[in-house]
Amino acid sequence: MVKVDSGTGLALLVVRDGDTGKEVEQYPSRHVVEEYKRNIPTAIDQPQSSSKASTAPAEDVKAPPAPVSAAPSAPPAAPAAPVPSGGSVEI
Repeated sequence: MVKVDSGTGLALLVVRDGDTGKEVEQYPSRHVVEEYKRNIPTAIDQPQSSSKASTAPAEDVKAPPAPVSAAPSAPPAAPAAPVPSGGSVEI
């Protein structure tokens, strides 16, 4: 069964005992979820990027590089000269 932890928003895979319905295992483990809860950044920890973004000069903003188009393909090779068939060739 998959459920979402309300405190973290993490999706949890829960394995239950088929006979009792009791939760047997959870992925990620309860320990990992608890550590994640302790390390969730708060609004105070996060930089205030919204105020900086509105006052940043336009020249500081860089556009992503333009996609590179494929180089034109080489023209097809000219056909080889016809090979004489039958007869003899003097050297």
